[in-house]
Amino acid sequence: MTIGLAVLIAYAVAIAGVALLVAGRLVRCGYRAARVARYAIVASCVAGIAALVALLAWVALVWLAYGVAHSGKNAWTDLRTFALSGVPLFGGAWALWRMARHFEARMEGRGA
Repeated sequence: MTIGLAVLIAYAVAIAGVALLVAGRLVRCGYRAARVARYAIVASCVAGIAALVALLAWVALVWLAYGVAHSGKNAWTDLRTFALSGVPLFGGAWALWRMARHFEARMEGRGA
C-alpha cells in the first residue's frame, strides 16, 4: 500500500465519519423537536439531512469523475479532487452541525 492510497482511504473514512456524525446530530435534534411539538425545527432537520445526502452525492460524483479519468492523474489532480469534494462537504457539515446545535439551544431556552 502506497502512502497516497493510505491517505485516500483515510480521507474516505473521514468523509463517511463526518457524514454519520452530522446525520446523527440532525436525527437527534429532530427527535427532540418532535417530542416538544416544534415541527418547523423537525422540517429543518429533515431538510438538513436531505442537504447532507446531496453533499454526499456531490462527493460521489467528483470521485467517480476522477476514477474514470484515464490520463493526467498527478498530484495536482489529486489535490483538486480532494478540494472539490472536501471543501463543500466539510463546510456544509459544519454548518448543519451548528444549525442543529442552535435549534437544540432554542428548544432548551438558552438561545435567541
